[in-house]
Amino acid sequence: MKLFNQIESGRVIGPRRILLYGTRGIGASTFAAGFPAPVFVPADDSTSHVDCPRFPVARRFGQIMLALHELYVEPHDYRTVVLDPLDTLELLIWDEFCRERGIQHIEDVPLAKGYTLALSVWRQLLWQMDLLRSDIGLHVLLVARAQTERPAVVSEGVASFAPERYGPALHRQASALVQSWCDEVLFATYADRSHVISTSKPKAGSKSNGAGAHPPTGPWLGDQRVIYTLPSRTHAAKNHLSLPPQLPMQASSLTPYLSAPTPPQSGQAGLN
Repeated sequence: MKLFNQIESGRVIGPRRILLYGTRGIGASTFAAGFPAPVFVPADDSTSHVDCPRFPVARRFGQIMLALHELYVEPHDYRTVVLDPLDTLELLIWDEFCRERGIQHIEDVPLAKGYTLALSVWRQLLWQMDLLRSDIGLHVLLVARAQTERPAVVSEGVASFAPERYGPALHRQASALVQSWCDEVLFATYADRSHVISTSKPKAGSKSNGAGAHPPTGPWLGDQRVIYTLPSRTHAAKNHLSLPPQLPMQASSLTPYLSAPTPPQSGQAGLN
């Protein structure tokens, strides 16, 4: 059949590739455990407090790849694979790169080119997960911690830096690669600072209209945790699901937008 006769139209919402990153202690792993039938591939023991199926903690990059291989070839009922935390996994990727190159540290490569060359290992990982998504029908959820960053801006040939904003706690080149690969990039944090309650008392003779009349010094209002789905000057984010700009940090607020993954298949050709 000619390719011309295979042209399709309309939106196709398949299994998602999602990067969820958040401020420390926000509960990103617990959120991930609420996805459809998840199984975790942990890079450290930070998910030990979460009640979820998980592979043994990976100490080397090869163990991560082996876990993904078994999800590909073995029969199972899982619908989501979760890699957590991605920033610790990056250290395993650097170790793998150094092992392949026969060097001690990634910075042993001159001119700091090791981080660029290590993207080849990242691409191996993303390729394996693409197969799980396309052939097995699994959602892929990557969980990372957040860090502040200053994106570079080039205008009329002059380089400068934009104001600080939150992004995944990865090397900037790896962060750009992973964010480009993902369908959704979601930022988890507490509600906007305008929602805090001031615990300071008004000074005598001052005008006060209650909470917010003074600089916010109190706790978060109800400790409301939210997910931002669109980019802003304060954080990196994106989505292709027409999500609201902000969602409560509950898996149930996101799962209605996900397509139902196809049933897992077994006996696939093994991953390399």
